[in-house]
Amino acid sequence: QIGEVSGINTPQETFGHIVLKLKLTLKQSPAKLFLSPLSGVPRETLESKGHVSDPFSVIKACGLSVARLQTALRMDPLKAALHEMRENWLLAIWWSALMLMAPLWTWPFIFNIFLATFAWTLNRCQRRCCVRHLYADEGEEKKEDADVVKEAVKASLHIMQFTENLNKAAAQIEKFTFALGLEDRCLSSIFLMLCFTFAVPMSFVTIIFQWIFTTGLWRYLLWLPGSFVVLPEAVREVLHQGLKHLEEMKQEMCGDDFERRLQGFWQRVPDDAEASHLHLYKRYVFRGKPVRESL
Repeated sequence: QIGEVSGINTPQETFGHIVLKLKLTLKQSPAKLFLSPLSGVPRETLESKGHVSDPFSVIKACGLSVARLQTALRMDPLKAALHEMRENWLLAIWWSALMLMAPLWTWPFIFNIFLATFAWTLNRCQRRCCVRHLYADEGEEKKEDADVVKEAVKASLHIMQFTENLNKAAAQIEKFTFALGLEDRCLSSIFLMLCFTFAVPMSFVTIIFQWIFTTGLWRYLLWLPGSFVVLPEAVREVLHQGLKHLEEMKQEMCGDDFERRLQGFWQRVPDDAEASHLHLYKRYVFRGKPVRESL
């Protein structure tokens, strides 16, 4: 394992070197070996799952898995490769040719040309910035010795953050379910009216999109926002300042009162815990005659 995962520092003792001369003879070509089916059960990778006899190892393994997922989602080498291609105008040229000139049947081949160029650029970026070390204290930045308490706190923080994100997602689903369940007639009526209000402009947008795809203007519709993304950073900075100025003018003229009202309404929609309180109150506390809700 690499030093960032194992946490092992460089040993103080100086060891010698052993030189081995090894010769491998393949009975089949590497291409056939890569494409041959696996025999037996695939071997497990190097990640640790912990053991049931040691609860701390399970918590630590869970925290390391969450940290691994977050590291994988950062995708720094991919971003660096895209940034290099964008600064060289390669992405802008490829995107313009794809959207404005290339027939639809050539899109898979043009995408494969882009994929080959991107793979070559990604290889250069990985050689330049992704250096793996055997020990944790190797490289330019020296890290402090990691003790058990620090690793436990780090694992706990990753688990807490992951749990918080899951709770937020569950709360949104519970709010949506409550709003559609007609438990509160007034709240559900407002929610349905808001959905109908948004359905009217969405119908006009659908008609416009249908007309755009019928007339063949969809290429320009995709090319325009995509060109803003693939332009070099200096050009995008100028366009970003202009869009920011337009957004400030929009806020001064229209304000954000409607958006704030929608956020306030959604915050007042009960989640499952609050809905449970309402049900328990109606069943065990409230003894009066039910009153029909009205707007």
